[in-house]
Amino acid sequence: MRISSKNLVLALLVTAMAFGASAQELSVKNDRIQRILQYDGKVWRTTKFLSADGKIALEVKSEEFHILPMEKDEGLSIADFLAASPPRTYKKADTSFCEITYKPRSEALENTACPKLVKIRYYAVKGEPFIRKGIKLTYDKPATVDRLEVERFVNDDEQAGGGRGEPVFIKRQWFTGLEYPAGYSRRGDGNQPKSYGRYYDSVGNYSYIDLEGRDIEPHGQQGMIRLMHFPGYAVRSGNGYEIVSKIAVMGYSTEREDVRQAFMHYLATIWKKPVSFLNYNNWFDTSAKDLKGDAFVKVYEKYKAILAPYNVSLDAMVPDAGWQDASSIYKPLPAFFPNGDKDLALLSRKLKQKGTHLGLWLAIDSYDANMD
Repeated sequence: MRISSKNLVLALLVTAMAFGASAQELSVKNDRIQRILQYDGKVWRTTKFLSADGKIALEVKSEEFHILPMEKDEGLSIADFLAASPPRTYKKADTSFCEITYKPRSEALENTACPKLVKIRYYAVKGEPFIRKGIKLTYDKPATVDRLEVERFVNDDEQAGGGRGEPVFIKRQWFTGLEYPAGYSRRGDGNQPKSYGRYYDSVGNYSYIDLEGRDIEPHGQQGMIRLMHFPGYAVRSGNGYEIVSKIAVMGYSTEREDVRQAFMHYLATIWKKPVSFLNYNNWFDTSAKDLKGDAFVKVYEKYKAILAPYNVSLDAMVPDAGWQDASSIYKPLPAFFPNGDKDLALLSRKLKQKGTHLGLWLAIDSYDANMD
């Protein structure tokens, strides 16, 4: 959380006096964005997202969430629940929260994935043109959920993007997605793009995940957007069990900004800031295969002199495969390092004295090492 501010508000706008009336409207907001929900006498549904001044708008028809059990096709949405109490609003530092708790209708309890309570938390941080949402499912016994959709709504505007770990862009002005690289987003008819259908899935990153068709919504409709992940087992918590969703985010771009730029500005608030790390690798350099004595240090000195006029420095000198004894699991090769790790450490110290560091090629799966 960040520094406290009295200017950040989360407004509950009630146009009817009683909680049970059907005309209530809830605005979860900060000084940049707001999410509007309406109460129909049973549940709260999101109807639109707006900039703080209301000039930038996105209208939606929302089911809020969807819970799919293992090995069955019939899931649960907000329509299978009832609001258990009025929304709870509170603040922590400069972040405002709204929590709404739901209990299942009696007929929903027949579904094996039905929780005894669903708690949705919406929250916004001052100064940020995006708003977040998370869901917690509470069970009194062990349970499994195959697919959990943190957002599920229909929108009639132009849509693009989506896929594994990617956002959906709406109206060329809004973006939405899960803060989870292994999450999935779908758009169009609720099923686009298809699993393993994005360009990066086919470039040899060896990360194929067979969703076995469980990402597909059989009752998809035009304009449906779904943000989902596959949680599996509920985790023990206190005297019960729970599943906590990944976080969904919705944000917008100003009229002077491309939506992709707005998304990158949002992303910069949650990622570890990228830094430059330039390393030299000897795989294609036949003059640098000899690692005995000061040979590799001299290779560094050569490239250091070449790069110096451009104010560029090498962060590391990296011997690729071949520095290690292939009959071991990453012991230094005696031909280069007769004293084993001591010689390797000595090379590291020499490179550090010259202004760089020693790196080493290592395969996480011990490829090219004697596994026996």
